Amino acid sequence: MALRKLAPVSLILGLILLSSVSFASMQLQQAKQVCDQGNFSQALALFTTVSMQDPEPLAVKEARYYIGFCKVRLQDYWGAIAAYEDFLRQYENANMGDNFAFIPDAMYVLGRTYEQVNNIPQAISVYQRCAYKFASSEFCAKSRERLGLLTPPVPGPGPMPGPMPGPMPGPMPGGDQVIDDIIRMAKSSPTYAQQDEILLSGLNRAQNGTQVLKLAQAASSNATTDEICLRGVVKCYGVNEVIALAKGTATYANQDQVCIQGASRCMSPDDFILLARAAASNGATDQVLSMGVARCTMVDEVIRLAKATATYAKQDEICIMGVRLVRTFDEATRLAGATASSGAEQQVLDEARKILLGTPGYPGGMNLAARGINPGDDTPAAKAKSNKPQTAPKTGKPIVKKASDNPFENQKVDKDLVTRVNGFIQAVATMKNVDERRKALKPTDLSIDAVKNAMKTLDDKNKFDKLQGK
Repeated sequence: MALRKLAPVSLILGLILLSSVSFASMQLQQAKQVCDQGNFSQALALFTTVSMQDPEPLAVKEARYYIGFCKVRLQDYWGAIAAYEDFLRQYENANMGDNFAFIPDAMYVLGRTYEQVNNIPQAISVYQRCAYKFASSEFCAKSRERLGLLTPPVPGPGPMPGPMPGPMPGPMPGGDQVIDDIIRMAKSSPTYAQQDEILLSGLNRAQNGTQVLKLAQAASSNATTDEICLRGVVKCYGVNEVIALAKGTATYANQDQVCIQGASRCMSPDDFILLARAAASNGATDQVLSMGVARCTMVDEVIRLAKATATYAKQDEICIMGVRLVRTFDEATRLAGATASSGAEQQVLDEARKILLGTPGYPGGMNLAARGINPGDDTPAAKAKSNKPQTAPKTGKPIVKKASDNPFENQKVDKDLVTRVNGFIQAVATMKNVDERRKALKPTDLSIDAVKNAMKTLDDKNKFDKLQGK
């Protein structure tokens, strides 16, 4: 009798569990639809709800992946890093029937997100892990590609890349020992002003950017640090020394100035991209990349520069500047495809058509036909073939496209945001320049969890100091 009474109870429990599983799947699909529509805040809330349900582990796993995805789209890179790290801690080494779905994806996106916040060592570590553990995944190749950009080959013996600096006026330069002696002499000075004066005078003895940076780091004031870095750019051999100087400055404005001045030390488009990433503001990033167009010899190099820009306007401008390098209609198509707006795309195609059809003996009009655009066809129908955002026929309403699986597609990093948040977090960690970094924050920055946590840490520290009578 007891068994007969228990049977309906177990059946009811099974039905409840089944309905829970079905409900979790429905919620997941709803969240993905909202994500496809571009409403990432609402999608994040829905994915978070699904992630807290237990009945369907695969749905929970997918939802937790998309939590990080949405945070990237919302430019909360620090929250995305925390979400993906948590995801990998739970699933990377878990036994889910050899189901590695979303794990290599999460590793690759995590690496890209570390890049966005300028944590290159962590990005390299994650890419290496992904390439090693998931050699058969498409994300292995993508990770290796990023590693190739982030870890350039070490130059062999011979002259370093970059123009050789001309002779500096004053005493002949010395080696590391001479620079160390100058720093010791400066630190023994009775006043900070005299200390900085000695370091500035010692700049003539520096042979390279590394020695300049040592002098700058020994300065007692931000103004002297920045002056040494700015004046020392001409001593740099190659872009890496310029980047080190830029990051050694005391203010964001002079960090940008070092990067802009250092563009003369770049010998390839990849050098310009590396230097642009070291700039503190979107404006300086785009200015460095614009300067790199003159060094390009191929359309693909221009495209790499354009895709590294911080703003869509500069992306279009660089593509238009690069039209001069177009030699085939296939190159014209690729360059037009790298623009950010349909207007710029059409301008690139129009300019390229003039160049190509004006070349004596060139059999023009071949490869654009594959895209439905004839070199001489300027009709609205031809322009509507553009792959840039258009309006739907008849209704005039914008076409809603499904969100890309790549959270970084068509997203330009707000480098100013990254600089502000990173600067504040670092200031709280070291308890240096806290007031300056806090004042630099914008009201919208306060909604980022990483900023909230840093604020709480600072508040707790102040309360503790108050109790200690400090």
